[in-house]
Amino acid sequence: MPCIVKVRVVSGRNFRIPDSTTATLSVTLRFGPFPEHRTATQRYEAWTGGVVTWNEDYRYEVSDDAVLQDHPLELLVGKGEEWQGASGSAGRRAGLQAQALGPVRVD
Repeated sequence: MPCIVKVRVVSGRNFRIPDSTTATLSVTLRFGPFPEHRTATQRYEAWTGGVVTWNEDYRYEVSDDAVLQDHPLELLVGKGEEWQGASGSAGRRAGLQAQALGPVRVD
């Protein structure tokens, strides 16, 4: 049965960026066979409370229920070409500490 998956990237905070207190960050969304989406880059400054706000909406039109069952939605926070997500190995390769992205609210 076809359905629509709506995702809103609101904000993130307390990112651990080695050797820096500022950075420009973006979020990459990956979901099954669909093209990647990437938010605009936003400036992160640790001394201002470490909050980055994106407030961007994305939408996936899913025609096959198997995609919902077999493919997780990935949210990857990146600095330039690097990113950090819930998996530690990818974050270490990029030189960032991996962090779980939460809480995630699904409406």
